[in-house]
Amino acid sequence: MPCILKALIGWLILLVVSGAVGLFLRQALFGLLVPFPAESTNPSVSAALRDIDRRLKRGHIAGTIFNFVVSAVYLWAIAHFWNITLAIAAFLIMIVIVEHYAQTPGWIRFIANGILWGSSVLVWYALCKQT
Repeated sequence: MPCILKALIGWLILLVVSGAVGLFLRQALFGLLVPFPAESTNPSVSAALRDIDRRLKRGHIAGTIFNFVVSAVYLWAIAHFWNITLAIAAFLIMIVIVEHYAQTPGWIRFIANGILWGSSVLVWYALCKQT
C-alpha cells in the first residue's frame, strides 16, 4: 500500500510541475504560431504594425528558446536524478497540458486524457517496480 501512495503523490506532484512547464512551452508555441493581424490600408498604421510585428517576433523567438531550454533542463533533471521512465511520464504530461489549452477536436482531447491517465501507470512503474 505505501508504494501506491508514493506513486499517487509523485504523479500529482509531477502533474503540477510538468503542467506548469507545459504551460511555459505552450506560451512559447503560441507566440510563434499565432498570425499577426492583416495589413492596414493606412500607410502609417501599416508601418507601425510591421515594426511591432518585427519586435514581437524577436521577443517570441527569445522566449521560445528560453522555454525550450527550461523544458529540456527539467526533463534532463528528472531523468538524471530519478529515471528515464519518470521523465517520459513528465514529457507526456507536458504534451497533454499543451493540448488541453489549445482548441482541438474532441477525439484528440479523448486521446490526450488517455495519455494523461496512462502517465500515472508510468509513474507507478517508475517508482514502485524499477527501483
